[in-house]
Amino acid sequence: MRAVSRWLYLPGLGTGVRSVKGAAVGQLLSSWGHTLETVDLRVPDFRTMGPTAMVAAARAAIGGPADRAILFGTSLGGYVAAQVAAEDPRVAAVVLYAPALELGRLRAQRPFGTWLWEQVGWVPMRDKTEARLRPLGVDFLHDVDRIGATPPDIKAPLLLVHGTHDETVDVGVSRRYAAAHPEVRFLELADGHNLFASMPTVLAETEAFLGPWLHERGARAG
Repeated sequence: MRAVSRWLYLPGLGTGVRSVKGAAVGQLLSSWGHTLETVDLRVPDFRTMGPTAMVAAARAAIGGPADRAILFGTSLGGYVAAQVAAEDPRVAAVVLYAPALELGRLRAQRPFGTWLWEQVGWVPMRDKTEARLRPLGVDFLHDVDRIGATPPDIKAPLLLVHGTHDETVDVGVSRRYAAAHPEVRFLELADGHNLFASMPTVLAETEAFLGPWLHERGARAG
C-alpha cells in the first residue's frame, strides 16, 4: 500500500483558503506530523466557478500518478471531494462534513431561487476570503444541471458527519447516502451546518477514522 502523500481540504462555496474547520483539521494532522493543504475552489474565478472546474482543481492538487491522497470536504467541497473519490483511484479515504451530495437536485430543492438566478443571470454570494458579496454567474447553475441528480458513488473508505439542525444542507441528504451505502461510517450530531459546537467530537471521530493513515509517519508529535 502506497503511503499518503497529500492531505487535501476542500472548503464550502466561497470560503477560499480561510476555513475555520479546515484550520482545526490542519492542527489535528499537524500533531501527527502531517500537513493539510486547502484547495481554493473559486476556479477559474469567483463569478464563473462551477463544480466541473472544482473537481479538476482537486484532482490536480493530488499530484502525479504515483501520489495518494486523503480528501476532506465540507458542504459544496464535500460534493467535490465525493466526485473526485468516485473517479480517481488515488484517493485513499474521504472525510465529509455536511456534504452537498445531492447538488444535482438543486433546481428541484430550490425552484424559486434557481428560477430567479436564471432570470437575473447571477446571484450575490459571500466571498469569505475577501469578506464581501460578489456575483456568482448562472453558469454555475448550468454546470450543476450537467452533473445529474445521482450522488457520486464513493469507492474509498468514508466518514460522513452531519448536523441534525443543518439549515443549509438537510441531514436527510447524508442519511439517504448512508442508508444506500451501509459500509459508510456515519455520524449525526445535534449541531448546525458548520458543526462548530461539536468540533471536539468531530475531530475525535476524524482522528479515530484516519488512524491507519495517521500512523504512517510514526508516533504522534509532542
